Amino acid sequence: MNKYSRDIIFKICNYSAEETSCKALGQPPFNNMTWKLGGGGSDNYWDLKPLIPNIWAQKGKAFIPANKLPTNNNDFGDTYGVVKLERGTDVVLSTDPAPNPTKTMKVFFRRYDNNIHDNSVPNWFYYWKNAALSKGLNNTEPILLATINPFPQVGFTWNSTKSSATIPIEFSNTGDFQYPTSKNTISAGAHSHVVTIVTEGTGLKTTDNRWQRVGIDHDNTRKIIIGNVNGYTKSELQPPIGGGLVNIDAIEAFTSTLLHEMYHTNVYYLLWPNGYDNEYDMDDDYFPDTFEISNKSYGFDEKIKAGIYNDKYKFLNLSGENVRTKYEEEECRKKSYKDKHILNDYDWSYDPSKKIEGYQWKKN
Repeated sequence: MNKYSRDIIFKICNYSAEETSCKALGQPPFNNMTWKLGGGGSDNYWDLKPLIPNIWAQKGKAFIPANKLPTNNNDFGDTYGVVKLERGTDVVLSTDPAPNPTKTMKVFFRRYDNNIHDNSVPNWFYYWKNAALSKGLNNTEPILLATINPFPQVGFTWNSTKSSATIPIEFSNTGDFQYPTSKNTISAGAHSHVVTIVTEGTGLKTTDNRWQRVGIDHDNTRKIIIGNVNGYTKSELQPPIGGGLVNIDAIEAFTSTLLHEMYHTNVYYLLWPNGYDNEYDMDDDYFPDTFEISNKSYGFDEKIKAGIYNDKYKFLNLSGENVRTKYEEEECRKKSYKDKHILNDYDWSYDPSKKIEGYQWKKN
């Protein structure tokens, strides 16, 4: 990845203590030259250092110290990519982006190193999660919630606006989430298998003489777990269900897993955007009667409560599963496969083994 700007040749191969090459052409040979890499008010944001301490020159080897890993994924790439070469107080050369916005350098992070801000997770999880949170990918769909009238009154009122919840995202490399592993099964991700709408009785009866319950809150115990395989390659069934297996790499594996698990969280909010009311859920299974009537091909029945979600289903075959599991899995897979690319532009990872190149690394 050589980048050319005026008469500077500069190479940033990745974000670590690995060496990079720098050379200024067309300048007299001086040993007291200093290279800087920064921008945005910091002319040496990355604290670029010579490979041989205290020796700077017209050309040589340099590195970015690992302790300069930022907390924000957006700091990578060309955000702080202005190269400067100084001799004393004079700026000999600069790639200031103002006249040449395409001449900035790009900085990457080592994908599999443990992150210095959270040593329990790898860099890829730390920064891709940061990107996902910045895009709001862990926020639920908004839904109307109700306020129950205080006792001894009965009834309720819908709140004036819809609300959403933020779902925590965690990393795991233990048990079924461990990768690489000698086990036969590897889990890419998981969610809490419970209905996400908290309900409360209104003290009233429905038209078919059941006690009425309405949605009053989000289930705040919900979380999503991302397994270690998502930094590498995972196998996925290409929708529709029954399609062939495809391999999904690195950030697309992470994104598709996150979207898949978030759909499990969102499914009931999507079905009840204007608030849950079991007046319209005859069998109390959180699927609206109108939905069940329209989706009998799945096996839904508005008079028969759908069984609980089965998290032990067979990955390659959903034909024997209950209606809830089959429906959720099919919809999750469609969503996650369709939108697996939406974080690609935020991928500034570098694979030192060069086996699974990062999206921006390949692109640039």
